[in-house]
Amino acid sequence: ANAQSSYNAAGAEPFPSIHELFRHYNRLYFENKLGFTSVEWSTGRMTLCAGICSFSPGGGCSIRLSEPLLKYRPVKDLKETLLHEMIHAYMFLEGIRDHDDHGPKFKAKMRSINESRAPDHQRPADGYAIDTHHTMIDEVNLYRVHWWECAKCGDTIKRAMNRQPQPADCRGRQGKGDACRDPYCHYHTHLRGCGGAYRKTKGPDLDAAAAGLPVKGRGRKAGSSTSTGGAKRSRT
Repeated sequence: ANAQSSYNAAGAEPFPSIHELFRHYNRLYFENKLGFTSVEWSTGRMTLCAGICSFSPGGGCSIRLSEPLLKYRPVKDLKETLLHEMIHAYMFLEGIRDHDDHGPKFKAKMRSINESRAPDHQRPADGYAIDTHHTMIDEVNLYRVHWWECAKCGDTIKRAMNRQPQPADCRGRQGKGDACRDPYCHYHTHLRGCGGAYRKTKGPDLDAAAAGLPVKGRGRKAGSSTSTGGAKRSRT
């Protein structure tokens, strides 16, 4: 099944058109203020977040929904993910400042939609439950087929991309090396605390090599980026 077709892989529940859904929600919950926002399905490589809203410095927003993740989920999750990203777009286009990506003002708008009693033929039977983060852990892990293990401490990193752990994995994506003191930056915390080298222990390419088959897909070159110049993004 494909999220861009009529039915999702989680069952025989029809997928609504994301463009019609966007127009419906824009009119009902956002006062038609998201006219400078586009919405589209992602490519097959967007496997770590259910949705992303990109803000252009020149104005306007772009929402992408993860086809690989949402195709395994009920349609309710598609609707809530879209609404989550639409809140990000609304706050940006209206110039609403908050403490962080999911601050008090974001949560207030989120609650207003969850608690709304306005007639909405797209509302799930049990209502909306928009949250600040998705819980699609199983679906995310399904795509993390490339495993790298530290030969010294055994730390294991699982990723969807066939790329060895490297300085570009800095949480701030700045490759700061010893200057990085972010306690949540896994790469540099491991570098300071252990310093061991990672070796690949699992992946389709290793399985193919073991079976004597041609190895396909060498992964993205180290140091490449998916970000667009100057664009700010918010991920779900």
